[in-house]
Amino acid sequence: IRSAFIHVVGDLVQSFGVLVAALIIRFKPTWVYADPICSFLFAVITLFTTFNILHSTISILMEGAPREVDTNAIRDELLDVPGVADVHSLRVHSLTTDVNAITVHVLADGKAKGDLLEIVRDAIQRCYDFEYMTVQIEGLSPFTTPLLEH
Repeated sequence: IRSAFIHVVGDLVQSFGVLVAALIIRFKPTWVYADPICSFLFAVITLFTTFNILHSTISILMEGAPREVDTNAIRDELLDVPGVADVHSLRVHSLTTDVNAITVHVLADGKAKGDLLEIVRDAIQRCYDFEYMTVQIEGLSPFTTPLLEH
């Protein structure tokens, strides 16, 4: 929707530029360069707005991490939850310009008071408002070792 809005505004600005160039040439016929100058200025404006939209589009298509999300802060928040021994496979990505998703594996140490899944989900929601969230709780066993050195 943002791209369509910018396109409509761009058309409006271009039409205004053509009108200004036509008026200049109408009243000052020797200023024939007014039209190419207006066209060049419009092309530069369009180029700058296109780069921003292109960057957002590529980031979404590649499921890149949103700029406003700090994964280290999420990891630290989860490690502060009683009952969490380790956090790994933390992935945050954009689904649209304003919809983000998170997946994370949490290693439980068995000391949680209450439903660890709900506690972890609430901790994540306190940091950011994710539309989609997948949390996998893993228990300690003789075969698992917490990866506490990050």
